[in-house]
Parts: sequence; C-alpha cells; structure tokens
Amino acid sequence: MQMDERKKKILRAIVQDYVDTAEPVGSRTIAKKFDLGISPATIRNEMSDMEDLGLIEQPHTSAGRIPSDAGYRYYVDWLMEKPRLSRKDKHIIEKETTKHIAEIQTIIANSSKILSDLTRLTSVVMGPNKGKSPFNQMHFLPYQPGQAIMVVVKENGAVENQIVDIGENVTAEDLQKIANVLNEKMRGRTMAQVKKDILRDIYNELARQRKLIDISLELLSDLLDNKKGSEELYLGGTINMLSQPEFQDVEKVKPLLQFL
Repeated sequence: MQMDERKKKILRAIVQDYVDTAEPVGSRTIAKKFDLGISPATIRNEMSDMEDLGLIEQPHTSAGRIPSDAGYRYYVDWLMEKPRLSRKDKHIIEKETTKHIAEIQTIIANSSKILSDLTRLTSVVMGPNKGKSPFNQMHFLPYQPGQAIMVVVKENGAVENQIVDIGENVTAEDLQKIANVLNEKMRGRTMAQVKKDILRDIYNELARQRKLIDISLELLSDLLDNKKGSEELYLGGTINMLSQPEFQDVEKVKPLLQFL
C-alpha cells in the first residue's frame, strides 16, 4: 500500500491538529478544519489504511486517531514544511555562535537556549559522551593555598576538572611547567597508549615534582578512561512546555519535570 497524495494530506492534518490540541483527531474534524474536498467517510477509509501502515493509531475505542512514532517520523521526513529563518533570527544565531567560547559545554548550553528562544518550545540537546577519550590539553588554575584546579580537555571536546592538593611549596610556574610537559607528551593519547618511555620522559623532566605528577596522572587516568560513558543533557526553555495543550493540567507535567 502506497502513501498517495490524499493520504499525505490527511496525515499532515492529523499531526498538525493533534499537536495543536493534544486530542485524538476524527474524520469530521479533518473535513471541517482542513477543507480537503473529500467526505468524512472517505477520510475514515484512508485513516483505516494508514492505521494498517502503522502511521496512526486509535488510543481507545470510538476515539479519533493520533500519530504513531512512525507517523511523526514520516511527517518530519516528508511532509513538514521547512520555514525560513527571519533576518532577526539569523542575526541572533550569528551573534551567539561567533562569540569566543572555549568550553564545548557552554557552546551546547547556548545552542539549547537559542533553539528554545526561536521555537518557543523546550529544547533538549545531548552533549558529547563523557566516556573514554584521548587527552587534548590540561591547565592548572590557582584555587586556594595548597590546592589548584586541574582542568582537562578531551579530544571529544568534553571538559573535566578536579581539585588537586599540590602542597605549600609548589608555585604557579611549577604548575605551568607540569602542564606544558604533559600537554607535549600526552596529547592525542589515552592513558593506555602512554608507554613506559613517555612516562620516563615525563618523570625525568619533572623530577622535583614526582608526587604531584603521580596525583595528576592518576586523576587523568580516571578522567580519560571514564567507563560510565554518560552523555549530559542540556535543557532550554523548560517553562515553555507549560504552553503546550497536553500540559495544561499541572499534574500531567509534574512527572516530566521531576525526570528532567
């Protein structure tokens, strides 16, 4: 069974009306609202065919139809009109994306906010997997006496940081030298790829700070070989979901907000 032009128009009508109302869509509703030039009986026959195709489904007896996951997918791939961005929207995107931002987490968070602002919807953006990834670079930032923050950037763009006990006698110059050596010797490698001769070179160049090197390498091993592999979710405009018809009932939105 093929999706001819009439079926496509009816599916488009079902998706659009269900998104607007969050209520199952009947044949009479389609005939009245969308002026397709066909009778409710004909629409019912076409809806029956689309139900057989798995594009729509009936939530309960005597109800109208709602799009299935496959129906939404078909609509997005083949039926949804692609609106043009206005000059104002383009300017907002260009302004935000041309900022000099070092951390990929900030870029992703900003992208989620832009997407939400432009669509007036809640946006969900998935960040890079935080699992195993080669080392790119690291920096030490002074924190408080005897401590520094070790910032590690992975090849996949993820940024991790840990507070490190450095002792009272380690200077900012010492920390910079450690970072420079580790960046030179380890860039592009995982801890498993750091061979004995590389470790020997690192310890030879930083002999005075062996204890701090041991701590730094142990932390790097944990950060680079993270086996949890979790992706971070970035939300934008969470409050916007309250403007959707299916969430007019606060009790319905509570479980979703708790999940997010």
